[in-house]
Amino acid sequence: QLFDVAVPVPTTFDSIPVLNNLNATFYPFRHHRPAGTMDTLWRLFECALAYAKKQTEQNLHTLSEIFDRAMEIKYNGNSKITMGLYWIAPDTFLNLDSRNKWYIYESKKLPDTLVNELPTFDSRLTASVYFDITRKLRTYLENGNSVLTNFQELSYDAWQFSEEVNKTKWGPAGYSPEISVDQWTELLNDKSIFNETALAIMKRFVDYGGAATCVQLAERYGETAGYYNMGSQVLARRVHEKTNCPILQNDKESNWWPVLYVGRNAKKDEKGSFVWKLRDELASALDEADLSRIPLYAESTRTNSTYISREEKGTALADEDVSTIRYWMYSPGEFAVKWEEFYQAGIMAIGWGEIGDLSLFASKQEMKQRMKETINPDLSFKMSALATWQFANEMKPGDIVYAKRGLHQLVGRGIVTSDYEYDPSREDGYPNIRHVNWTDHGEWEHPGQVVLKTLTDITQYTDYVRKLEALFEKEAEEEDEPEVQADYP
Repeated sequence: QLFDVAVPVPTTFDSIPVLNNLNATFYPFRHHRPAGTMDTLWRLFECALAYAKKQTEQNLHTLSEIFDRAMEIKYNGNSKITMGLYWIAPDTFLNLDSRNKWYIYESKKLPDTLVNELPTFDSRLTASVYFDITRKLRTYLENGNSVLTNFQELSYDAWQFSEEVNKTKWGPAGYSPEISVDQWTELLNDKSIFNETALAIMKRFVDYGGAATCVQLAERYGETAGYYNMGSQVLARRVHEKTNCPILQNDKESNWWPVLYVGRNAKKDEKGSFVWKLRDELASALDEADLSRIPLYAESTRTNSTYISREEKGTALADEDVSTIRYWMYSPGEFAVKWEEFYQAGIMAIGWGEIGDLSLFASKQEMKQRMKETINPDLSFKMSALATWQFANEMKPGDIVYAKRGLHQLVGRGIVTSDYEYDPSREDGYPNIRHVNWTDHGEWEHPGQVVLKTLTDITQYTDYVRKLEALFEKEAEEEDEPEVQADYP
């Protein structure tokens, strides 16, 4: 009623392309946003509506100019801008996300004579190329010789056909992270993206022939299947955060593995349930990479794996003179009031925003003194300063986090994927952030009473950690080999 919408409520959204919620903005954050960014985006919206209403040469010229400007905004690209135009007026604008691009150029569903006339593009689209593609496809769809008659039907058929292909071949059909060999080479040389764990996984894939199940890698080279599964998921997320490449989305979850691999169901004679194969561009970059210093086989006493397997060792994990994963108990707000928000955003965050950027403090004592000055001089803040210090300085990517609610319940488990970040633009009192791949979401009864603090390092309590990991072990085993998904950004 508010918007005077009189059409029936939709019964399906299968032909509608979607963006991952974490990547659904068309602009950078405020402190990285050039002046005029929002005006450009609103102008694109206005010009798109005007052209959809009246397709004159003047309206096309105006829209083309603003289209090219919008494409230059950081974090935008071919999929996002054309998808936005399709949302505005699907009768007028063609969505060119990776699924539709695959359908148009590679699926063989359209005549070769048409496809050969269409301009190709591998990098950022220009308005002239986009509207040339749109015009030629519309002419074909409206000439009476095509079963499909408009862009909505084309988008729907692309979805249906890619679903069928995904069931029998390497998939997901139509999806590409749009990362070139040169870009992969640059990423491989970035230690913040491809750390030693990631390079070890890559080296073992290459040695196995470029394609394997996680179970096969675990049996040949050591570690667990979960090590290769979770290690790949975390790596793919780092690649996405660095490049802003498209990712797949399934309902509320993101499918990270297709950034690195294509996949298919395993055959009866292949151990495991799902085979990953290195993407061609990544495989080509790895062929030129020097991985000689990376061990091919895991050490028998290795501890930096997702799961604890040292039955013969009862010592605390943190006592080992190696780089170990730490385990943390964490409260996402009082009684987990921020849990759903943080889960959806793929973050964990803590308060104490009154003292500012935690990375600027040289010690816990400095943090404690600042808390006294800005919050309450009569409180000790000993445990608070310990939490903020550990969050900013001791926690690291790869650590395991358990999210708790109250004294007797767990609501999630995740893997830390970023260093500490300070976001002063947050207005909820939680400016101290780390990104997390939340691998589990639900409700689990905690074994006993959980600690009261916001953040607690529980690594040294190995028996306790084993009990917590056991709660999620069944889910982890079921997720080791994910099914092909075809939900596109």
